[in-house]
Amino acid sequence: MYQKLKCTGRLSLHTIDTVSFRSGGERLRLTIDVSYDQGGQLLFLGLLDPELRDGIGVTIDPQTGEVMDAMNQTGLLTRLESAPWEPGEPYRLELHAERIGDSLFTLIRMNGETCDYPAVYAPAFAELKSVVGATLGSGATVSFENADTVFEKVEFRPLAVA
Repeated sequence: MYQKLKCTGRLSLHTIDTVSFRSGGERLRLTIDVSYDQGGQLLFLGLLDPELRDGIGVTIDPQTGEVMDAMNQTGLLTRLESAPWEPGEPYRLELHAERIGDSLFTLIRMNGETCDYPAVYAPAFAELKSVVGATLGSGATVSFENADTVFEKVEFRPLAVA
Protein backbone atom coordinates (compact mmCIF):
# COMPACT_ATOMS: atom_id res chain seq x y z
CA MET A 1 0.00 0.00 0.00
CA TYR A 2 2.79 2.48 0.93
CA GLN A 3 6.14 2.94 -0.75
CA LYS A 4 8.77 0.84 1.00
CA LEU A 5 11.59 3.13 2.04
CA LYS A 6 14.23 1.13 3.79
CA CYS A 7 14.76 -1.65 6.26
CA THR A 8 16.82 -0.60 9.27
CA GLY A 9 17.84 -3.51 11.42
CA ARG A 10 14.70 -5.53 11.93
CA LEU A 11 12.25 -2.76 11.02
CA SER A 12 10.70 -2.48 7.59
CA LEU A 13 9.74 1.20 7.13
CA HIS A 14 7.16 2.75 4.81
CA THR A 15 6.40 6.40 4.06
CA ILE A 16 2.86 7.72 4.40
CA ASP A 17 3.40 11.35 3.46
CA THR A 18 6.01 14.08 3.16
CA VAL A 19 5.18 17.12 5.26
CA SER A 20 6.76 20.55 5.58
CA PHE A 21 6.86 22.71 8.67
CA ARG A 22 7.22 26.10 7.02
CA SER A 23 7.41 28.12 10.22
CA GLY A 24 6.66 28.02 13.90
CA GLY A 25 3.08 27.89 15.04
CA GLU A 26 2.07 24.85 12.99
CA ARG A 27 0.58 21.65 14.32
CA LEU A 28 0.53 18.30 12.53
CA ARG A 29 -1.78 15.39 13.32
CA LEU A 30 -1.11 11.99 11.76
CA THR A 31 -3.60 9.18 12.39
CA ILE A 32 -3.46 5.61 11.16
CA ASP A 33 -5.05 2.27 12.01
CA VAL A 34 -2.74 -0.70 12.45
CA SER A 35 -3.31 -4.42 12.87
CA TYR A 36 -0.72 -7.16 13.17
CA ASP A 37 -0.95 -10.94 13.06
CA GLN A 38 1.76 -12.40 15.29
CA GLY A 39 3.05 -11.85 18.80
CA GLY A 40 6.62 -10.59 19.04
CA GLN A 41 6.21 -7.94 16.36
CA LEU A 42 7.22 -4.33 17.03
CA LEU A 43 5.36 -1.41 15.44
CA PHE A 44 7.00 1.90 14.46
CA LEU A 45 5.53 5.40 14.13
CA GLY A 46 7.57 8.52 13.43
CA LEU A 47 8.44 11.76 11.67
CA LEU A 48 11.86 11.44 10.08
CA ASP A 49 14.16 13.56 7.95
CA PRO A 50 14.30 12.67 4.22
CA GLU A 51 17.32 10.35 4.78
CA LEU A 52 15.51 8.55 7.66
CA ARG A 53 18.41 9.22 10.02
CA ASP A 54 17.01 11.77 12.41
CA GLY A 55 13.69 12.84 13.87
CA ILE A 56 11.01 11.51 16.15
CA GLY A 57 10.04 7.86 16.34
CA VAL A 58 8.80 5.18 18.69
CA THR A 59 8.61 1.42 18.63
CA ILE A 60 5.56 -0.11 20.24
CA ASP A 61 5.48 -3.67 21.55
CA PRO A 62 1.77 -4.62 21.40
CA GLN A 63 2.32 -7.61 23.70
CA THR A 64 4.19 -5.94 26.59
CA GLY A 65 2.95 -2.38 26.00
CA GLU A 66 6.49 -0.97 26.04
CA VAL A 67 6.88 2.23 24.03
CA MET A 68 10.54 2.98 23.31
CA ASP A 69 12.25 6.03 21.83
CA ALA A 70 13.63 4.58 18.60
CA MET A 71 15.48 7.68 17.38
CA ASN A 72 17.04 9.61 20.26
CA GLN A 73 18.15 6.87 22.64
CA THR A 74 16.09 8.04 25.63
CA GLY A 75 14.83 4.50 26.29
CA LEU A 76 11.46 3.50 27.68
CA LEU A 77 8.86 6.26 27.36
CA THR A 78 5.85 4.45 28.84
CA ARG A 79 4.04 1.12 29.23
CA LEU A 80 0.56 0.90 27.76
CA GLU A 81 -2.09 -0.25 30.22
CA SER A 82 -4.17 -1.67 27.35
CA ALA A 83 -1.50 -4.26 26.48
CA PRO A 84 -1.49 -6.95 25.38
CA TRP A 85 -3.22 -6.01 22.13
CA GLU A 86 -5.01 -8.81 20.31
CA PRO A 87 -3.51 -9.85 16.94
CA GLY A 88 -5.86 -9.19 14.03
CA GLU A 89 -7.69 -6.32 15.76
CA PRO A 90 -7.31 -2.72 14.46
CA TYR A 91 -5.70 -0.16 16.77
CA ARG A 92 -5.51 3.62 16.26
CA LEU A 93 -2.11 5.33 16.35
CA GLU A 94 -1.81 9.12 16.39
CA LEU A 95 1.19 11.42 16.30
CA HIS A 96 0.71 15.10 17.13
CA ALA A 97 3.67 17.42 16.50
CA GLU A 98 3.87 21.15 17.07
CA ARG A 99 6.74 23.34 15.93
CA ILE A 100 7.53 26.23 18.25
CA GLY A 101 10.61 28.14 17.16
CA ASP A 102 13.37 25.62 16.51
CA SER A 103 11.78 22.82 18.53
CA LEU A 104 9.29 20.05 17.82
CA PHE A 105 7.01 19.04 20.66
CA THR A 106 5.35 15.69 20.13
CA LEU A 107 2.58 13.68 21.71
CA ILE A 108 1.84 10.11 20.64
CA ARG A 109 -1.51 8.45 21.27
CA MET A 110 -1.82 4.66 20.99
CA ASN A 111 -5.19 2.99 21.37
CA GLY A 112 -6.39 6.00 23.39
CA GLU A 113 -3.35 6.16 25.73
CA THR A 114 -1.07 9.20 25.55
CA CYS A 115 2.71 9.46 25.72
CA ASP A 116 4.78 12.65 25.58
CA TYR A 117 7.90 12.41 23.43
CA PRO A 118 10.93 14.47 24.49
CA ALA A 119 11.15 17.81 22.66
CA VAL A 120 13.58 17.76 19.75
CA TYR A 121 15.74 20.68 18.64
CA ALA A 122 14.95 20.76 14.94
CA PRO A 123 15.92 23.98 13.18
CA ALA A 124 16.82 22.22 9.93
CA PHE A 125 13.70 20.05 9.67
CA ALA A 126 11.75 21.81 6.97
CA GLU A 127 10.62 18.59 5.32
CA LEU A 128 9.78 15.41 7.21
CA LYS A 129 8.44 12.02 6.22
CA SER A 130 5.64 10.48 8.25
CA VAL A 131 6.74 6.88 8.56
CA VAL A 132 5.22 3.63 9.82
CA GLY A 133 6.81 0.24 10.05
CA ALA A 134 7.06 -3.08 11.78
CA THR A 135 9.29 -6.04 12.34
CA LEU A 136 8.33 -8.71 9.86
CA GLY A 137 9.49 -12.17 10.83
CA SER A 138 8.71 -15.42 9.08
CA GLY A 139 5.26 -15.08 7.49
CA ALA A 140 4.27 -12.07 9.63
CA THR A 141 2.07 -9.32 8.22
CA VAL A 142 1.08 -5.88 9.43
CA SER A 143 -1.51 -3.64 7.82
CA PHE A 144 -1.67 0.14 8.05
CA GLU A 145 -4.97 1.68 6.88
CA ASN A 146 -6.99 4.91 6.98
CA ALA A 147 -3.94 7.20 7.14
CA ASP A 148 -4.73 10.88 7.50
CA THR A 149 -2.34 13.83 7.82
CA VAL A 150 -3.73 17.23 8.86
CA PHE A 151 -1.87 20.55 9.30
CA GLU A 152 -3.29 23.34 11.45
CA LYS A 153 -2.04 26.86 12.02
CA VAL A 154 -1.75 27.61 15.74
CA GLU A 155 -2.46 31.13 16.92
CA PHE A 156 -0.24 32.22 19.79
CA ARG A 157 -1.49 34.86 22.19
CA PRO A 158 0.86 36.76 24.48
CA LEU A 159 0.57 35.89 28.14
CA ALA A 160 -1.02 38.58 30.26
CA VAL A 161 1.46 39.99 32.75
CA ALA A 162 -0.01 41.29 35.98
